[in-house]
Amino acid sequence: MKKGIIVVIVVLSVIILVFLGMLLWKKNEIFNTEIFKEEYKETFVGPDNWINEETLDNKVSIKNTRDFDIAVRITFEEKILDNDNNDVHEENINIEELFDKKIYDENWIKVDGDKEYYYYAYGLAKEEEINLSQYLFLNNGDNIDNDLFDDKIYSIDTIIEFIEYDSYIEGWNLVNDKNEKIVNIKKPLSNKDKIKLDEEMKMKEETMLFNDKIDRKLNNLTLEEKIGQMMIISLSKNDKRLKNEGINYNIDKLLNDIKPGGVIVETSDFESRNVDEMIELTKKIKDSSSIPIIISVDQEGGRVQRFNSLKDRYNNGITYIPAMDKIGNTNDKDIAYDTGRLIGMELNALGFNMDFAPVLDTLYIDSNVIGDRSFGNNSEVVTKMGLSVANGLQDRGIIPVYKHFPNHGSTSTDSHDGLPEVNRTKEELMKKDLISFKEAINSNAPVMMVGHLYYPEITDVPSSLSKEIITDLLKNELGFNGLVITDSLRMGAIINKYGEKEIYEMAINAGVDILLMPYNPDYAVNYIKESIKNGKITENQINNSVIKILTLKYSYLKTDECDKDILESEEYRELSDKINKIE
Repeated sequence: MKKGIIVVIVVLSVIILVFLGMLLWKKNEIFNTEIFKEEYKETFVGPDNWINEETLDNKVSIKNTRDFDIAVRITFEEKILDNDNNDVHEENINIEELFDKKIYDENWIKVDGDKEYYYYAYGLAKEEEINLSQYLFLNNGDNIDNDLFDDKIYSIDTIIEFIEYDSYIEGWNLVNDKNEKIVNIKKPLSNKDKIKLDEEMKMKEETMLFNDKIDRKLNNLTLEEKIGQMMIISLSKNDKRLKNEGINYNIDKLLNDIKPGGVIVETSDFESRNVDEMIELTKKIKDSSSIPIIISVDQEGGRVQRFNSLKDRYNNGITYIPAMDKIGNTNDKDIAYDTGRLIGMELNALGFNMDFAPVLDTLYIDSNVIGDRSFGNNSEVVTKMGLSVANGLQDRGIIPVYKHFPNHGSTSTDSHDGLPEVNRTKEELMKKDLISFKEAINSNAPVMMVGHLYYPEITDVPSSLSKEIITDLLKNELGFNGLVITDSLRMGAIINKYGEKEIYEMAINAGVDILLMPYNPDYAVNYIKESIKNGKITENQINNSVIKILTLKYSYLKTDECDKDILESEEYRELSDKINKIE
């Protein structure tokens, strides 16, 4: 009896072990067997691909049709093929030296192993589908020998692999030479997460295409044209020194030769024109450039509103904007917003797209330099009202320029004539003067104007030319990543103290992106080129600024035809009546 029981137990044990062994074998077979593999290939055919910039765009749609969760691994390999499709990559041809490559989707990771390749890993739940886009921008430099590669083809093979998603998938993770994981398979997504992923991928695709556009624009510019993008020039001489020196300042020639990033329209330009003539002028300026051009003005309100000088302002019903201290006295952010919107509508009507406003200076002394241009002596009110005016401008497609960093409200000296001195430490600035500017930065201010101010406790040069003020304080400590523009470079605060070439070198090395009203744009381009040649400025500095300028232009710059009828709209009349009642 006992013997029979033992036999049965043994037999059952054998059966169970065999069954378990088969399961384990089957499971391992699944884990170690490639379920699916498919190759996608995109090919560029020579010789044109060796002399032009190309963008590889591999779009891959993946759906899990299995009854279980799967993990996805995607790689791609670069090849150079001869006419018989033989790989000649190993024949002393280093692909890395042929191209400057950029990959635009951050989920793709470049891995150094036996071969260099990009790697993407993801998990997919049953019936789940994702769309992946692989972008590789190829910038063909001077390394291409056209004779050598005329009969060659550059090819990308994209490989997709699926296996069952399980703990064994850890074997797919890649490690570096320190045995540290650098890629992890992500868990399968819920449907909610899948929708979020699709949205993120779409945004990344749009960002990639935009960045690619900016890179191409930059690469197609000459050095002179890149320097021109860093200038907003005046439309006319309007300067005693220029007139006295007999310098030929022909705006049509400057627009054609310099190809500036923008222009500023001043009081004298308005005094000689009516509304229709101003619209004609702004259209002419827009038509002069293949790149969107900044058309800017000082339209703050009060004593600084250029539209008040138009010959037929009253006939067209253009509103007189009160000084900002009156707007500030209301302490009503809705009124401030409507003021910005009203100014924005007028700028729209006449073809402008940038306004050197709002003034964010908080008044700390009784002075007429900034005076009624400020919203007041309370930094909280200045912040609230200034940002609201800027929001009104932006909602009408106008780029606001916050000014005058670090704060012009602590001086009685006018920087048009001399260099104002402010005896404050950086710590003191942080506690008082910079409050409004810090809030503007936190609200993604697009452009910041740096005033011509002197802080002997911080730097030994004017703030507009100071690395300590612009790069160290504004950019690094306060985190501003928008465009930095100088106040007018024709102002006595600096032009009486420094030479032109010295000003441009100091400004660019300090971190300035746009030079406002360079004394003579023709000379400025040549001076900056000479400084680059002599190693005083690097072309990389120029490129970094131009990328930021182009990004702003193609993201925000309004280039539509102006609409004079705005001035007769019911919305404009209602806003005008509301603002006119402010005392």
